Amino acid sequence: MRLAGAALAALAGGLLWQALGWPLPWVTGALVGTACLAMTRFPVSCPPLLFLIAQWLIGAAVGARFTPAAAAQLTAHAGAIVVATVFSLALGLLLAWLLRHWARLDAATAFLAAMPGVSGEMARLAQEHGARTDQVALVQTVRLCLVVILVPPAFRLLLPGMGSPVPDPVTHEVQGQLWLLLIALGGGWSLKRLIGGTGWFVGALVAAAAATALGVPVAAPAPALADTAQLLLGWSLGSRFRRESLARLPRLLVTSTILNVAAIGASALLGLLLAHRWGLSENSAILGAIPGGIAEMCITAASLGEPVAIVAAFHVVRVLGLLLLAVPLLRRITKANN
Repeated sequence: MRLAGAALAALAGGLLWQALGWPLPWVTGALVGTACLAMTRFPVSCPPLLFLIAQWLIGAAVGARFTPAAAAQLTAHAGAIVVATVFSLALGLLLAWLLRHWARLDAATAFLAAMPGVSGEMARLAQEHGARTDQVALVQTVRLCLVVILVPPAFRLLLPGMGSPVPDPVTHEVQGQLWLLLIALGGGWSLKRLIGGTGWFVGALVAAAAATALGVPVAAPAPALADTAQLLLGWSLGSRFRRESLARLPRLLVTSTILNVAAIGASALLGLLLAHRWGLSENSAILGAIPGGIAEMCITAASLGEPVAIVAAFHVVRVLGLLLLAVPLLRRITKANN
């Protein structure tokens, strides 16, 4: 009953948003639908397996866009990707300082809440290092949801003519789809065993991208599969909201919303600078610089007709860089404040 209610709320939200012509309807609509249901104190949840399926399908779909031509462009923009990663880390440290003083969080909690990495991994680190897991999860969820809800319509409003999805670089031939999904599944499973939860999506993406770039006869997942993955992703994001948590942490909710909106704006300005310096399109650079989740930003880029491979590279490097630095920095911050 609980699972069926959440699934129906996600589906209804997706259908409504699609009827309204909203950008990224299946993610945004499912997110809003399940979040609204959760606010009624209905026990909303999304089984972890469904979230993993969503990440696997999206990773495969994103990887299918890494054509040889797209992969060749990445080296030319490596400098922009590094600068964006360093900026994200610096911005995260600034937000952590502001959260600590404005929302009255302890140092470890503020750091993990502010880092624009993988939200699940930040929550896991919070549990391991004695930080407030609920506060970390709330700020990270607010960041991801704001990006999904605000960025696509902002592009549509500010940039007329945007929003036509780019054609898939490969066909939807059934055998090719099966090969791609199997390759992505193997890559996700292998990297997850090495580095944990983050590896599931990144491994699927990298394996699918390598197969596509090397000319393996693969095919992009059919649109119905891609829409299903987006629906599951939105369901998962929306199910993270709890009425009790929002009522218990109103100061943190307001503060994190303001700071995350400011961070999105600052990152968009950085994107414009990167585009000017490295010859990227402004739209791709902005989408690459904004600190959303990898899956969310990649499907946003696809929905807006932007080259997904460039945007994916920005976010994969950012997330991997932050994951490598998160624990050493957390230890230094904790030691300094003890």
